[in-house]
Amino acid sequence: MWLLFAILSFVLLLILICQQIQHKELEREINSITDRLASLSITSENGFVLIPTDNDSIKKLGAVLNTLLQDFYTKKSEFEQSKQAMAQDLTNISHDIRTPLTVLKGNSEMLSNITNDPSMPENVHAMAAKIDRKADDLIST
Repeated sequence: MWLLFAILSFVLLLILICQQIQHKELEREINSITDRLASLSITSENGFVLIPTDNDSIKKLGAVLNTLLQDFYTKKSEFEQSKQAMAQDLTNISHDIRTPLTVLKGNSEMLSNITNDPSMPENVHAMAAKIDRKADDLIST
């Protein structure tokens, strides 16, 4: 009876030791994944999580994380491209608006100079001066 108890105790002890080893291995792999993700976050590099393992759950986790990382890098690239396109569009729009504003400003200055003639009514001179000021405001913004 004691022999059976000793054998069972030994087998249970071996199972416990194996479970502890597996637990430590899983903990090491999870820590490796965590460290790699932290490294990617800090360095802003485009990388992936590569973990050599025999554990199917860890393999699936790594695959899902790599898919998410790939999607993130794709979206980040698309965002940068759209940001550059928007900046170029803004530059083009700004140029397209400044050209007619320059013409408006030139004409408003000529109108203001013409209305400085004392024979012109005062309200015409006031309107020409107001148009010239508004053109200056538009150009300065």
